[in-house]
Amino acid sequence: MQSVGTIATEPEFAEYQTRIANDLAQKFHLIAAKKFAAVMCPPGISFVNAFRYSNALILVNCAIRTQSIRTVIHGVERIADNNRTEQYFPLRLALEQKITKIDKILLAFDAIAIESQTGRIPTFGRFIAKDDKDKSQKVQLTDSIMDSARSALNELLAFESKQPPPEIILNRHCSECEFQTRCRKLAEKCDDLSLISTMSAKERLKLNDTGIFTVTQLSYTFHLRRNRKNPDSIYRKRYNALTALAIRENKTHVIGRPNLEIGKKSIFLDVEGYPAKDFYYLIGFCYEDGDDGSLTYQYYWADDPSQECTIWENFVATLKNIGSPTMVHYGAYEKEFLKKMNKRHSVSEETKQFIDDLANNSCNVLSTIYSHIYFPVYSNGLKAVGGYCGYTWTVPNASGGP
Repeated sequence: MQSVGTIATEPEFAEYQTRIANDLAQKFHLIAAKKFAAVMCPPGISFVNAFRYSNALILVNCAIRTQSIRTVIHGVERIADNNRTEQYFPLRLALEQKITKIDKILLAFDAIAIESQTGRIPTFGRFIAKDDKDKSQKVQLTDSIMDSARSALNELLAFESKQPPPEIILNRHCSECEFQTRCRKLAEKCDDLSLISTMSAKERLKLNDTGIFTVTQLSYTFHLRRNRKNPDSIYRKRYNALTALAIRENKTHVIGRPNLEIGKKSIFLDVEGYPAKDFYYLIGFCYEDGDDGSLTYQYYWADDPSQECTIWENFVATLKNIGSPTMVHYGAYEKEFLKKMNKRHSVSEETKQFIDDLANNSCNVLSTIYSHIYFPVYSNGLKAVGGYCGYTWTVPNASGGP
């Protein structure tokens, strides 16, 4: 979209990404300068020429511009081999302790950019820890990682050369994109199958092969086939064709008899965390307090991982004061939270048993919706279902992510 000059509908996303990129570059420069006496690559010249006039072993903020690549590498390290031939290897700032596949592919892209300047592909790269620990993580750039990076680059170049731009296909990354509103409007205009969030790419392509390209077309294909030997099997899958039918008719369809086992004492729980750090920073919940049915809302917030144990202890203390409530949540995230935090922070056997009982007897509303209820919405997400039921959010695109 950016390559063809498309105007962003959510410019704040692009501004945020630019700010993050600039912050990372500045942070990497400070860390690399402190740990490895790295110096800034002078603007306007290639890192190869910059190394010729410098004794530094590492240059940071190395700009590379070719016909197909325009990037700024966090850092480039030079190492002389046994024949005194200089080789160059990419360095990146490690955002988290765990290096993901995406991180490795980005490192491989840096290696491809270096190859465009030197004619030699680096065989490895390094991630520099962002904390004060003097350590780095070496990553071998295997054929598999390099193939993934080249494939992604070639796909982007192919998209860039196409006129008009490629077809709109919505996916789980749309919520992080500056063009999300534009693409969604186009998808809705085309009634595209990718609007149904529970549909996989494989299923969508299979339907395309049979001549089905729109949600409306799909809605006419629904037919519930009962398994006489195992009648409960119909509740174990999600019928995207029935979702399409619900949307076309603007009606809610129900299969079987939904059963939400919610006790008299219920706590409605919503938790937010930072998966990359395995850190929970917000515990929000509400419950009935008193005979008049009024709700009490509470939350506990942690500014950093060191405060996680404190908010957990406060949360457990509140639960015990209530008694033995039924934990009601939307999705599996909260139940996983209870089990993880119980193992991580609970000390007494009494507390561990108390939390285990809460987790095992909790009520996941989403699982009931998934098996039985088809609202006339494209997604089972809380905002989509809640919006259909008449609820609104103060910020339309609000997310619990950090």
